[in-house]
Amino acid sequence: MGAWLISLGGYMGQTFGPTEGDSIGLSIGRTYGSMGWASLFMPALMGIVADKYLPAQKVLGICHILAGAIIFMLQKQQIVPKCIGQFLLLAVFTCPQLH
Repeated sequence: MGAWLISLGGYMGQTFGPTEGDSIGLSIGRTYGSMGWASLFMPALMGIVADKYLPAQKVLGICHILAGAIIFMLQKQQIVPKCIGQFLLLAVFTCPQLH
């Protein structure tokens, strides 16, 4: 997840500001929460894929490539709900590398 995780809340607060009917703090909390859910389940699920179907280094290589593509797409987001979904996908592909 890296060093950007610490500064994500400040970036989202400045870039997106308050949204209609929602505070930006709630959106930031949802973003961090989505990463927690992904980190809870994805290491085990990707481990199953790595054990049964592909070598671990290929699974992690695919995860790195997909995470890079998602980070590239995130820089163009202007709407918080789409950003939350993409952060969830990013966590899905980066969390297997943590364990």
